[in-house]
Amino acid sequence: MKQKHKDKTKKRKQHKLFKQNIKTQKKEKKRLNNKTSGNNKINDRTNTKMAKLTYKQIPIGGMIENPGSSLDFKTGDWKVFRPCWDKKKCIHCMFCVVYCPDNCIPVANEGYDESRNNSSKKEIRKEIKQEVNNLKRKETDFDYCKGCGICAKVCPVKCIKMEEDKE
Repeated sequence: MKQKHKDKTKKRKQHKLFKQNIKTQKKEKKRLNNKTSGNNKINDRTNTKMAKLTYKQIPIGGMIENPGSSLDFKTGDWKVFRPCWDKKKCIHCMFCVVYCPDNCIPVANEGYDESRNNSSKKEIRKEIKQEVNNLKRKETDFDYCKGCGICAKVCPVKCIKMEEDKE
């Protein structure tokens, strides 16, 4: 009997707190509505006016609105360490190129012949293999390199060393 009475009083208290919470929320809404002028609200933190947006107008988080714009933002000045590449040790395995998250290691195809003879699939395969074997890694583009060091870690012959950036 006592237990049922305790449960009922507990539920009443919870219900009362719930109602109080709703009242405070309504008061807060009224306070914010008093600060509005037309369709603009005032942001309490920055004291700036914000336009009212519907859920359809708000952009999706993390969405790239202008694809291909990464070339406009040179982020290489963030780095603390920079990769130093030893051309003599390099075997041009292209691991560094594949694993680089910023795509800042350029590749050139030395000895590429554009006059292809497309007579058979075997010849095309041979030409593709030759082209892949002719790929050579070039010097890192430091305008975009952030100095993460992934290229140095994946290099099988350790021809890339991370050194402190002096600039």
